[in-house]
Amino acid sequence: MRLLARLLGYLLLIAALAALAVDLLAWSTTGRFRLSELGALWAQIDRPSLNLVQAVLERHVWQPLWDGLFWVLLQPAVLVLGLPGLVLLLLGRRGGGRRDSHFSRR
Repeated sequence: MRLLARLLGYLLLIAALAALAVDLLAWSTTGRFRLSELGALWAQIDRPSLNLVQAVLERHVWQPLWDGLFWVLLQPAVLVLGLPGLVLLLLGRRGGGRRDSHFSRR
């Protein structure tokens, strides 16, 4: 389970760094720094899949779920991807310190 958490954490951090790279590239061309919204980046990558997710959630799952996801899609991609990535890396790190030191004292 820890391996899966670390792997997913690394993937999310890589995606966050890629989103930051897109923002820095836009900054170098426009002269204005702005963090991209997750939904805007998703639409640039694959707009039909974003539309499909919206249609499925609204029509077949639960309308308020799309409303909550829509709020997340309006947030900066770097934060939406990076913060969960860091949390997963922390949760998936190797335990050690306390448990091992307790047994080594005996």
